Amino acid sequence: MIRVCKENRVSVLEQVRNGKLDSAMLSSTNLIDEIILAMHDNHLLSKISESIPDLRASNTVIPYDVVCVLFGYLFFQLYTMLPEGEQYLGRSLPVVLKGYNAKVQGYIVLYVGIEFGILTLLEMMKLYAESEGEVREKLDVVMGKL
Repeated sequence: MIRVCKENRVSVLEQVRNGKLDSAMLSSTNLIDEIILAMHDNHLLSKISESIPDLRASNTVIPYDVVCVLFGYLFFQLYTMLPEGEQYLGRSLPVVLKGYNAKVQGYIVLYVGIEFGILTLLEMMKLYAESEGEVREKLDVVMGKL
């Protein structure tokens, strides 16, 4: 299942302070994020969008997940050509993902309804100190993973 959320940190913090929290999780690194950011920094994403026309409205035959897999593999191949991705040269994406170790970052993502907010560790500790009841129990789970 895919859940599309919008970032609204102020609203999420307000709702958490009022006792509403659906979920909280630690932010960690992600190989695909690293690939996309490196490609963006090297201006490759704009070149791809310029060279591949958007024909989705007229193309209803190819399933979306197949398109995502193909683009994921294309991005990985392009990433291996960048200095950041040279370490993965000559290896396939499934093999790299199998050995990829995500690193926990200093951020916590809170979800309330269809909104999310990203907090630093310090902000999370302050919020944790203010919270009580059910919200604190949910935050206990995340804080226990730090």
